[in-house]
Amino acid sequence: MTASFEKDLFYRAYETQIRGSIPLMMYYAWRWSKKTDAPSLPNILDRYIDLWHKTIYYENTIPSEMEFSHPVWTDIRSNICTFYEHYGQENNSRDFENSCLEYLWPFMEPRIFDDSRPLRKNKTRPYGAWTVTFRENNVMSVHIANIYRPDSVFDHPMDFAADLLYLIYDTCDQHPNLQTLFCGSWLNNLPPFQKFFPPEWVINLHRPVYHNDTHGIWGQYITRTGGFHIKNAASLRERGFHRYPLIHGQCSLPSAITYLESEGWRTPR
Repeated sequence: MTASFEKDLFYRAYETQIRGSIPLMMYYAWRWSKKTDAPSLPNILDRYIDLWHKTIYYENTIPSEMEFSHPVWTDIRSNICTFYEHYGQENNSRDFENSCLEYLWPFMEPRIFDDSRPLRKNKTRPYGAWTVTFRENNVMSVHIANIYRPDSVFDHPMDFAADLLYLIYDTCDQHPNLQTLFCGSWLNNLPPFQKFFPPEWVINLHRPVYHNDTHGIWGQYITRTGGFHIKNAASLRERGFHRYPLIHGQCSLPSAITYLESEGWRTPR
């Protein structure tokens, strides 16, 4: 595969993903807003829709975070609400979706090339697909990105498992008080993901008691190549909720280390 072909492949895939996911998000907001117990549309846009980080104005914070404040987002949200007033009362969301995509496209199109470049393991991302943040009560929380595009992370199980183990080693060395490994993700629904964690993890899998379909939930609408996941999108439009809900998983760090060191993920479940 030549470099120029790879660039075109990933660009086209990501452009398809943007053109598919933005209308889908608007459909989700439109359908949810019809429910009697729904949050306000601005609240849905702030907390449950992944628009802002796809725009040229994104700078590492998102509207759901307490410290976030940006006048452009205020304008974007206001204009989407205006489109909803004009088109949202119709029996379908088609005009609302199309109007929002046309309005948002100039804020997103200039980012497509850079955002379509696959992440890769390097000095600034030494643990491959994995990164870490911290929660209360001595908990390390891991996050996943597909650095293997156009492959899936599950096509590279040895690297995927080893990078997680070394992330845990190094993080525990730097923060010796840590006790628990945690991940809140739609990926916890998938047996191929669950197998990288010990049985304790699977036993503890649960949906949070509060509605917390955070921005990361939209990762299930991205294919392994970075394109738009048509099957999962069709499921959302048919049922009105995500095919894969947010699931929390956790286990003790010693349990995770022992499991990964013994390559327990190789054993079929």
